[in-house]
Amino acid sequence: MQVSDSVGDSSSNTSKKLRSSNYGDGVVWPHTKLDGTVVWKVEITLGLGPDGKIRKTRRTVSSKQEAIQLRRQLNSEKIQGELTKKVSNKFEPFALHWVREVKTQRVRATTAYDYEYRVRQYLSPYFSGKQIADIKPSDIQRWLFKLNAQGLSTTTINGARRILYGIFKYAQRQGLISLNPVAELGGFSKRPNVGILPAQH
Repeated sequence: MQVSDSVGDSSSNTSKKLRSSNYGDGVVWPHTKLDGTVVWKVEITLGLGPDGKIRKTRRTVSSKQEAIQLRRQLNSEKIQGELTKKVSNKFEPFALHWVREVKTQRVRATTAYDYEYRVRQYLSPYFSGKQIADIKPSDIQRWLFKLNAQGLSTTTINGARRILYGIFKYAQRQGLISLNPVAELGGFSKRPNVGILPAQH
């Protein structure tokens, strides 16, 4: 099977007829080349990029059967979080990538929106600019105490911590880190010496 590949932002050139093709997730359609050869194209939506635009990947194969098979394969890779364009390893773009292109495939749109809000509200102000691989348990520990110092509830702090755990779990699956630094700390508790280590100065 010969496959050509391209990834980019959404385009207005895809016709309404092609968008309504009934092959499941993604679009499959025939395309006639200048030399008269008919090939088949497969287009899968990847989610939102860091700029907020919808991103898609488009592949070309030689037959309809190959195209349908490829569509299934690409959707499987997308669900597993493997069908992605290279993303920055800095915390904020990586975290937004996780929300917009990985979690959006598994949770409701309202839940994904809440995740992104909490990333921007509670995580990015502290971790933005840091490389994913450079964030240590001690950094997370100090971040938890900082949230506590702001007067946030234990529920809010632990909710933000769960999102951070998910981001690092994805980074671990992508081979960026060997251990999840959040997993090395327990859940946050306002009681002294419970859940996390004492703050370091």
